[in-house]
Amino acid sequence: MVAARITVNGKETPISPAAPHTTVLDFLRERGLTGTKEGCAEGECGACSILVARPGVNKPTDWVAVNACLVPVAALDGQEVVTSEGLATAGEPGKPSTLHPVQEEMAVRGGSQCGYCTPGFVCSMAAEYYRPDRCAHADADGHTDAEHGPNGFDLHALSGNLCRCTGYRPIRDAAFAVGTPTEEDPLARRREQAPPAPAATEYTQDDSAFVRKSTLEETLRLLRERPDAVVVAGS
Repeated sequence: MVAARITVNGKETPISPAAPHTTVLDFLRERGLTGTKEGCAEGECGACSILVARPGVNKPTDWVAVNACLVPVAALDGQEVVTSEGLATAGEPGKPSTLHPVQEEMAVRGGSQCGYCTPGFVCSMAAEYYRPDRCAHADADGHTDAEHGPNGFDLHALSGNLCRCTGYRPIRDAAFAVGTPTEEDPLARRREQAPPAPAATEYTQDDSAFVRKSTLEETLRLLRERPDAVVVAGS
């Protein structure tokens, strides 16, 4: 069986030597990607949001915001992840990176106060930015409702992200100001290819293991053989 690995910001990274129960949040932070923050560690604040390539609705792939604090890293074996650090475009040697449009709008509109929640907001906002069917949302007179911007941005996309500094107004302004992805945008182009299929996984480290079978029959057999196994579903 192929060694468990995960693609992070375009780079394939082995999961080993992380323990099977290690969360994606801890896995990323231990590798220096500290934009992903631990806020509540129970999936309620969104400070740890990342983007995961998932089967799409209107395109082969959708970028979906996921709480990294809830998911065991082994559950993303073979999958593709983008963190807040992976959104900016690297510059030429000796030159700074170019901010992603979502990062740019958050910066110029004051959407970051203490900054702790900002990377999570940016990832959730980016997921909505890349929603293929997002379009102008206004009536004939140019009016919109409180939950949708003229650019079609649906604020429900940020409903899982909390700002402790009560800075929601500039965050909303940033969300309603983002444009549409360009044809050169690599994450927009990535939507045209299918996401990685879930991998059958048997990842063992020290005295514990994460096992994902490829069929229901195999799973039921495993549970019969290992009644002490803990079933992880959804996270």
